[in-house]
Amino acid sequence: MSTVPVSDDLEPVPLVKVLLLTFLKTRPESSGYDLMKSIRDFTGGRIELKSGTVYGELRRLEHQGLVQSQRETSGRRRRAYVVTDNGMQELGRLVTQIKARMSLLLQPLIALAESDLKE
Repeated sequence: MSTVPVSDDLEPVPLVKVLLLTFLKTRPESSGYDLMKSIRDFTGGRIELKSGTVYGELRRLEHQGLVQSQRETSGRRRRAYVVTDNGMQELGRLVTQIKARMSLLLQPLIALAESDLKE
C-alpha cells in the first residue's frame, strides 16, 4: 500500500469560508441574512448556518481583507458585503484545493469502495 505525503491538499477545507466567498461572488452586496437564506435555498435546507457562524466568519473575512462591507443607510439597518480581489484569489485557491482533494483522495476511495461492492 502506497502512502500519500501530507500536504496542503489534505488540510481541512474551511467550508463556511468557501460558501460565503462563493455566494458573495455570485450575489455581491448581500447581507449576512441574505447569505444565510441563499445558502439554505441553494442546498434545499440541508445546510442552515446560524447567524453567529455567518457574522463571525464575515468579520474574520473582512479582517483578512477578503471581503469589504458597507453599512446601508436607507431602509433597514444592514451591512452589505462584497468580495475583494484578495478574496477572489483565496476562493480560487480553495477551489483548487477542493479539486485536488477530490482527484487525490475521494475519487480513488469511491472507486475502491465500488469495486468491492461489484465482487
